[in-house]
Amino acid sequence: MNDFLAFVIQYWALWLATALLVVLILYFEIREHAHGINQLSAQEVVRWMNHERAVVVDVREAHVFAEGHIVGSINLPFKQMATELTSLEKYKEKPLILICQAGIQALKAAKLLRRHGFKQVVALKGGLGAWRVASLPLKKGK
Repeated sequence: MNDFLAFVIQYWALWLATALLVVLILYFEIREHAHGINQLSAQEVVRWMNHERAVVVDVREAHVFAEGHIVGSINLPFKQMATELTSLEKYKEKPLILICQAGIQALKAAKLLRRHGFKQVVALKGGLGAWRVASLPLKKGK
């Protein structure tokens, strides 16, 4: 035990850095789950699209959407979502997957939809960037 204590004292900076990393990892994990919105990997999104018949809603602006989007996705920019929720009413009972560039706006949009009674709402973790990293196909144009 004395050797361990001497080791900790001798390398206190290393132990402090380790403790800091553990705290940061826990913080980000807790913050991610605090949103209450599940986030799916790109592979899980493909499975939901194929097996659950999920509807993909891209919340990026129309001009960005036209540069490349997931095949079959619906474009409803986040800025317009609050005023145009009626366009999604027909999908209220279906699983919805929200997509944005990095995943942040999709989480905000998912929370908005949950408040309006949409039950099965998830977001693509890492956004379209994660989709590209997974080398999954995109469609250009509308």
